[in-house]
Amino acid sequence: REMRGGDNGLLASVIAEWHTLAAKHLQETKRAALKDRARASVELVVQKWERGESVGRLSPVFSSWQRQVLVSLNKRGRDRAHTSIELALQRGIRGGENGVLASVIVEWHTLAAKHLQ
Repeated sequence: REMRGGDNGLLASVIAEWHTLAAKHLQETKRAALKDRARASVELVVQKWERGESVGRLSPVFSSWQRQVLVSLNKRGRDRAHTSIELALQRGIRGGENGVLASVIVEWHTLAAKHLQ
């Protein structure tokens, strides 16, 4: 690498570090996904062995469904918390009624955009 000075050098080093961290994160994510798939496969075999073929195949389905429900509930809670913080900020910035009106319009716009997709 050639030495760069000033702002360009700082920008280049920040981007290089970000690239390194992003690559590590991607590897960790892939490794975790492989580990989860292996765990699910072993769990299926054990369930089939313990409960018989048909019941053993249903157990992971219900376990997966339960995990998805919990993830959905957690996301909904985070979304509500985010919305209430946003509303409080809008009230503080624009004042009581104007802040509420701005939040309603922003939320309506977000829902309309999701609906159009």
